[in-house]
Amino acid sequence: MTIAERMPTDSMKTAKEYFLKAIRELDTRAVYHFNLAPTYAFLEDHHNAELQFVKAIELDPDYTQAYHNLFLVYFSQKKFNEAYSINSKLIELTPNEVYPYLNFGSYYISTGDTSKALDNLEKARS
Repeated sequence: MTIAERMPTDSMKTAKEYFLKAIRELDTRAVYHFNLAPTYAFLEDHHNAELQFVKAIELDPDYTQAYHNLFLVYFSQKKFNEAYSINSKLIELTPNEVYPYLNFGSYYISTGDTSKALDNLEKARS
């Protein structure tokens, strides 16, 4: 069980309100949107989670964690074209990191291309 799964929904709603207040009242920074997005995801508002990760990337195009989490949001909704596209950008930014290759491994498994899935999982292992 993850921490988010143990948190009461009311706590996540409160967290969401504080993040929104920070965004309204303080300087708009990518990290505020990045931190707000998981509260929406927890509350199963995937559309707004997606919008917050996109905003974080707009404000900081090198925010690689936002790309990775946006991939996960797209992938969980079976928006495979969007997931592929955002992960392609992530791999450009971080060609030596593990996560983009694991993401592509999952992507290709879901599309039935086990050969490409194994290639990417092997790259992640290297």
